[in-house]
Amino acid sequence: MKRLFYLLIITTFLTNCGGDEKAKNSLEKVKLENCRITELTLPKGWGKTERYDYTEGNVQTFFYTDNSFITIICGSQMNFEFPEKKQADKFWRKEKIMGKMIIYGNVTKERKMIFDRAFDEMKMSKKKND
Repeated sequence: MKRLFYLLIITTFLTNCGGDEKAKNSLEKVKLENCRITELTLPKGWGKTERYDYTEGNVQTFFYTDNSFITIICGSQMNFEFPEKKQADKFWRKEKIMGKMIIYGNVTKERKMIFDRAFDEMKMSKKKND
C-alpha cells in the first residue's frame, strides 16, 4: 500500500513539473493591431506588452518574465540598434519577416531554441504565403 502511495505522489510530481516546462517551450499565435502583419508566432509566457505609436507607424514589444523580449516595428523610418555592451550569456536576433523588422533580445541560452523556432516558423509561413 505504501508503494502505491509513493508511486502516486511521484507520478503527480513529475506530471506537474513536466507541464510547466512544456508550456514554457511551446509557441502561440498572437494577433497584432494596426500592422500589416496580422498574426505572429511567439513563445508562450509573455507577461505584458508595450506599444509606441509614431508618425510612420508603431512599435510593439512583448516582455517575458525573464527580461527577454520580442519587438515588432510596424512602420518605416525606424531602426533598432543592438546595445554596444551585450551580456555574454544573452542572445539577440534581428530579422525582416513579412516586410517588418522583428527582434528578440536578452534571451537566455536555455530559451534561445524556442525563440529561434518562433522566428523560423514565421519565416516559413511567410514563404508559404508568397
